[in-house]
Amino acid sequence: MTTSANLFFMAGTEGTGEYMVPLATSQGAVGYRCLSGDRFRLRVEPVGDDVETLAAAFPSPDWKQPGQGGQHRFSTVINGGYEALAAALTKAVAALSADQPGQVTFIQINPDAPQWVRQVVESTVKSTIVAELRRRKVPGANAASRWSLTTLVAKLA
Repeated sequence: MTTSANLFFMAGTEGTGEYMVPLATSQGAVGYRCLSGDRFRLRVEPVGDDVETLAAAFPSPDWKQPGQGGQHRFSTVINGGYEALAAALTKAVAALSADQPGQVTFIQINPDAPQWVRQVVESTVKSTIVAELRRRKVPGANAASRWSLTTLVAKLA
């Protein structure tokens, strides 16, 4: 499980720590690792025991569920190379960035993630939060796409 001591470490089943974790939020973290040339494992580790808020975004049988194999995670294998990985990351990042009332209190993007991954993650986080702010009719939300990530997260509170 991702700890507050190192938001961007994910051990994985084997305990190798080979996952690249591009995003950590107050709801959990997402990480991926290459299995072979065009195959990746995508893993989402929820924070705490409340997995119900994320379960709908990671349905079985496509995703392994928390508790299967004694693991506290959602995970799936992505086939199709980097384009498929980007699409799956987008879905996972949106789920971890979507505000369930009082759930999202911090969002951090890993500065060590590859640039293309940071771009996918940041774009998804911002568009997810902007959509939520517009849905809530937060004053200034029409200009929210120009706000910093810090400001967007603060506006969710």
